[in-house]
Amino acid sequence: KTKGSIEVGKLADFVILSRDPTQGDPNTIDRIKVTETIKEGKAIYVLDAAEQRKAELMIRPDAKGNNAFANVLVAMATQRELDGASTDWQRTAMARFMTGARHDPACVTSVMSDLVAAMTAGATAQQ
Repeated sequence: KTKGSIEVGKLADFVILSRDPTQGDPNTIDRIKVTETIKEGKAIYVLDAAEQRKAELMIRPDAKGNNAFANVLVAMATQRELDGASTDWQRTAMARFMTGARHDPACVTSVMSDLVAAMTAGATAQQ
């Protein structure tokens, strides 16, 4: 009764972006920033200078071209593989190999799916 469509009297949950995603170069859409998040009429996130700095640190590539978020996803995917190994010896050998191996972005797909499922389940539980 209070959510689900844009109508007078209903709650509005939305974000304000740094630019219109339908305008400009589609190859730069990943550079659009969420500048504010409104939930049930209240600002729950505002991109201030401190938040902007944290966001830039998360996406700034390191010397190898990786960023912190990508590194976390790869570490989670690696841990998932190690957890599936049947013996301590296999886990140790796999850990040595996997921590030094270059990872394709596709290897984190299942981790991303799990994260999205966990976030949407949490959002559904709160409604």
